[in-house]
Amino acid sequence: MNTLDLGFNKLQGPLPVPSSVSIYSYLVSNNQLTGEIPIQTCSLNGLHALDLSYNNLSGMLPECLGNFSVELSSLKLQANNFYGIIPQTFMNGTNLMMIDFSDNSLQGRVPKSLANCVELKFLNLGDNQITDVFPSCFLHVLHA
Repeated sequence: MNTLDLGFNKLQGPLPVPSSVSIYSYLVSNNQLTGEIPIQTCSLNGLHALDLSYNNLSGMLPECLGNFSVELSSLKLQANNFYGIIPQTFMNGTNLMMIDFSDNSLQGRVPKSLANCVELKFLNLGDNQITDVFPSCFLHVLHA
């Protein structure tokens, strides 16, 4: 299966994780899912797009989110109830172009490892509880 799109429904309960470890897009936005992101999500190889936005998911973001799939280009987790710090695990060689963690309750600092996301075009951390100085690792973006 290439794409699993369950978005814009009234799905409830915990986030279902596809049994296929090889999937291109996993899209379950705009539902009523609850609970944490299962660690099994990080075993989805070849994933290019993960959209869990606009649900009632909660908990801390798994450490593996920044490095479980080198192919991942879009990571959308906005408008949930995530809390804690953003993982510091964004590795070199990632293809992430879009990260949206807005409208949660994330705290702490902006991870310096986000500078490893050299393909990053869109980063939204708005409407959280981030406490930091402007991350100097992004100054090169402002001059591009």
